[in-house]
Amino acid sequence: MRDNWKSVFAHALGPLEQGFVFELLEFRNRWAHQEEFSSADTFRLLDTTARMLTAVSAAAQAAEIQKIGAELARTMYAEQARQQTRSRAAAPVHQHREEIDRTLAEGEAFVAELRRSSPSATERGPVAEPIGNHADEFVPRAEEAVMAVEIFKDDDPGFLGWRDSHPNGYVVNAYRNPTPDYLMLHRTSCPHLQRPVAEGRWTRDFVKVCATHTDALAAWARQTVTDSAHLKPCHWCKP
Repeated sequence: MRDNWKSVFAHALGPLEQGFVFELLEFRNRWAHQEEFSSADTFRLLDTTARMLTAVSAAAQAAEIQKIGAELARTMYAEQARQQTRSRAAAPVHQHREEIDRTLAEGEAFVAELRRSSPSATERGPVAEPIGNHADEFVPRAEEAVMAVEIFKDDDPGFLGWRDSHPNGYVVNAYRNPTPDYLMLHRTSCPHLQRPVAEGRWTRDFVKVCATHTDALAAWARQTVTDSAHLKPCHWCKP
């Protein structure tokens, strides 16, 4: 529908329905890359699907999707109610309520100030280790690990050669401009990396970041994406 919108669908559907198509395609791609969905994301997906089905006169199918959405909404409401009940049960007695609130606020302010004055290990930079007997000589482990990483972009032959020559290696599949929300870690033996793919597609839409150890890939993610980035293991090959 996306690729043939102007020639086939534009005469019957409008910009709103075209937006539905792009949104559903985005959800499909996220599902194909094993990204997790929150309950709110799932509810929105179901709602958009029902609206799209209604727009193309698939009323029966839309009604089925709406039933699933209604059941999910009831589940979400029930969970929210349970959380509120637990919060009320765990709440302190109402005596000296103002004093308790003031103490909590002061504690939060203290923690915030402590964080500002004492940066975390990731904010202080890569971990270093001493060399020999000189405590002031260091080699940054993270930077060394990044040097052991090979990145393949628009280079299918290079990636396939590396994959085949490292049967026990690891590969991170990432967007061409890597973001912390999609850093999928695979083994080179993963079925996702062994399936037939059209020439040029392995490293065209995504980049392949390769290494023989996962710690090198984790260091690459922290150094080049964001210092809080973490790799998401593939559900299939379980690296």
